[in-house]
Amino acid sequence: MGRRSWGPCVKREALGALALFVVYQAVWFGAVASAARGWIWIGPALVALFVLGFALRLERGLRGRWLLAVALLGLAGTVADSTLAACGFVRFNAELLPGVASPWITSLWCLMAVALPGLGLLLARRPWLAALLGAVGGPAAYAAGVRMGAATFPEPAWPSLLAIGVEWGIAFPLMLRVPALVRPDAGGAR
Repeated sequence: MGRRSWGPCVKREALGALALFVVYQAVWFGAVASAARGWIWIGPALVALFVLGFALRLERGLRGRWLLAVALLGLAGTVADSTLAACGFVRFNAELLPGVASPWITSLWCLMAVALPGLGLLLARRPWLAALLGAVGGPAAYAAGVRMGAATFPEPAWPSLLAIGVEWGIAFPLMLRVPALVRPDAGGAR
């Protein structure tokens, strides 16, 4: 039997997804690394450029709704992480106000919106899996930020990691509904 060819469209989509993942990770790393150095606005600037670049690839009629969804996701994440900070579970470096999530952490919530359309296709119909990934991936990402020096946990760290796991276990399945709200024919959760 010969090799099966999936054609140039599949290869192009796979390469596009890989490129998006690599750039997403680079922007995340740049935002967190700059926050670790006390540079409060580098992360938001990087995320804004990435989000705007992504928005320009969308159909014109979707851009406004998608950018509104990005802003609302950033606001919801800021409230959630500010609650964690006010409760003493985490302290974000490069903060403007004590106990309030810094602009760089807000920008990371906005950055998540770029990943949602692809993730939504995979996970929107499996909310339990999305909750599990959020409950594990959220604390892992925050722990990486702590290791990089962008935030700190009190000792012992496990209550902070547990609180972040609960936050992301709830938030991630809800976030995956955003693409279906922005574009009802996107095929995500309805």
